[in-house]
Amino acid sequence: MVKCLQTEVYRIFQDKDAGYSILRLDRYDDLNGINIKKMSYFDSFIKHFIRETLDAGGIAEIALNGSNLVECVYIFDTVERIGTVFTSSSALLNHYIDTGSSCSLFCELKKDLENEPFSILELDLSSSDLLHSFSNEISLLDLADVKEITIAMNTIFRGMNLRWVEAALRGGDRCFASMSEGEITGLGWGSIEKKTGHLISLGVMPRYRKTGIGTDLLYARLLWMKELGVCKAFSEISEYNLASRDIALRAGFVETGKIYLYHIK
Repeated sequence: MVKCLQTEVYRIFQDKDAGYSILRLDRYDDLNGINIKKMSYFDSFIKHFIRETLDAGGIAEIALNGSNLVECVYIFDTVERIGTVFTSSSALLNHYIDTGSSCSLFCELKKDLENEPFSILELDLSSSDLLHSFSNEISLLDLADVKEITIAMNTIFRGMNLRWVEAALRGGDRCFASMSEGEITGLGWGSIEKKTGHLISLGVMPRYRKTGIGTDLLYARLLWMKELGVCKAFSEISEYNLASRDIALRAGFVETGKIYLYHIK
C-alpha cells in the first residue's frame, strides 16, 4: 500500500483507463510494506536489484494498479543507459519504451522491436554433483579489494557504471576472481536470495581467454552456492554469446525462459 512508504514519493504518470500510478523511489526503505510477487521470473531478486540500482545512483520506480498492487518495477542505470522493466503488462512496457531515448531496456515480454534475445538458463543444484577439476586459482574478493576489482571490471566491461562495484559488494553480491601472480585475470559475480542463486557479469581479460577461466569461475560460484544450501542457480546469457552459453549447457543448465534487450533510438 502507498501509505506504507517511509518517504514521500510522487506520481509521474497516470493511465486513467488502466488505473496505473508510477511512483519514483527515493531510497530503498520506500519499499517497506510493499510486496512484489507473481510478476516476473526474477521476483525474488527484484528488491535486491532495486537496492543496488539506487546505491549506484540509478533510478527505480514502481507502478501500482487501482488496488495499490505492484504491476511493474522499473530500474535504470543512468551511466550505462540500460534498464529493466519487470512486468506482465504490455501497456507499462510501452510506457517505458515510448518515454525512453538512446537507451536499452530488458523485459521478458516479446515485442516486434529491434532486440537481442537472452536465454534464462537454470541449474538444479540439489541434483548436481558439480564435479570439476580446476586449472586456475580462484579467490573470493570483498570490499577490501574494491579498488582492484573496479580496475579489472573497467578493463573487461568498458563503459560500465563503476559505482556498481561497491554497491554490489555492500548489497551482498560476491565477487570471484581468477588470479595469476597476484593479478586479476577474470571475474564472476554471484548473489543469493531465498535459496536461489544468480550468476552475473562473467568476464576474462583478453589475453587470458580460452584458458578455462570462465569454466572455473562458473564452478567456483556454483560450489559456493551449493555449500550454502542454494537449491537452484540461474543466469541470463545472450543467444549471441555462444562461448558462455556452451559452458553453461555443458555444466547441466537448461533453458527455462527468455528475456529481451530492446534498443530504443
